[in-house]
Amino acid sequence: MINWIQKRRINSYKAVFNGFHGKNVIADLKRFCRWDQPTADINNVYATYVAEGRREMLLRVLSHLNYSESDITKFKEYYGEE
Repeated sequence: MINWIQKRRINSYKAVFNGFHGKNVIADLKRFCRWDQPTADINNVYATYVAEGRREMLLRVLSHLNYSESDITKFKEYYGEE
């Protein structure tokens, strides 16, 4: 059960990211944060830490929005991800 603080936070995330521009930002963050790629770099542990931190940030945003993986894939198709 979520409390009123969590509910307010979720509503804020939705207000920011549910529109056209917010979905464009998510498409860009998907690429930048490598959400669907391995983050481990066996040659550089610090690069792994940075990549995992980026990915964790994006996963937090997406968890508040409650998007499915197919929804997120559509952002790539419809919002111009390279």
